[in-house]
Amino acid sequence: MSVVLTGDWARWEKLVDGPNFQRRLAKVMPVAFRRIGLLLVGNMRKAIRSGNYAPNAPLTKLTKKSSKPLVDRGDLMRALTFDSQHNPTAGTYSVWVGLSRKARDKDGNEVANIGAALHEGFSVLVTPEIRRAVFAKMNERNKGAKVQPTGAAAKAVWIIPPRPFVTQPVEASKNAVLLILNDAYKTALQGLL
Repeated sequence: MSVVLTGDWARWEKLVDGPNFQRRLAKVMPVAFRRIGLLLVGNMRKAIRSGNYAPNAPLTKLTKKSSKPLVDRGDLMRALTFDSQHNPTAGTYSVWVGLSRKARDKDGNEVANIGAALHEGFSVLVTPEIRRAVFAKMNERNKGAKVQPTGAAAKAVWIIPPRPFVTQPVEASKNAVLLILNDAYKTALQGLL
């Protein structure tokens, strides 16, 4: 099989490799990648607000302010961010989205590792210390009515199902990302053709 190029490909190569196009690209691509970052973070927040994940267990509902999965005080939602990068020497552009390792909740606890665990799912061996902490939290949230553990603490494992609040919205945004990049290239090519 062979490929035959038709048209003025030498002119096309000169245009896209030329300094005018590269200068124009350097102006529009950072804006495009910022738009992509904003779009993806917005879609992740929308996915969390929708609550379309495995429901919280009854015990979890008792300890939280919200019955929606991934929503309690809003720490996870606030911690979602993006960072767009441009390497002028290499002519590369990228955008990172997710939870910054520096993100902290209102109490100063790291959010990124908790977010990764919630995203991927995990299991917890329930120790007497964990059991006491959960009941203390329930009593703190349910002001007035005291909840006491009953019976002997059986060995238990809590299974937290995965709730992919990053990968699903990113996958669903592919077409919108391509449109943003297409617009950026069109803008960079305007007036050159």
